[in-house]
Amino acid sequence: MSIRRVAVIFDNDARPETTGFYCRRALGSILEVEHFTPSELQSIDSSAFDLFLNIDDGMRYHLPDNLRPSAYWA
Repeated sequence: MSIRRVAVIFDNDARPETTGFYCRRALGSILEVEHFTPSELQSIDSSAFDLFLNIDDGMRYHLPDNLRPSAYWA
């Protein structure tokens, strides 16, 4: 499986400089990346991405079962 499009999921409202900001920037130099906040989870098109990367932001939420394959960056 080739990964080309990644949905990066983290909350940057409380702290814009969260780890997710740096991960998104780094990944964006090699892949197509789109950022989503936890409040947008239900609106993500699961067929539009090859990977759903949930980045630890200190908040508690779970990815819906349809957002697969997924990985968690802690």
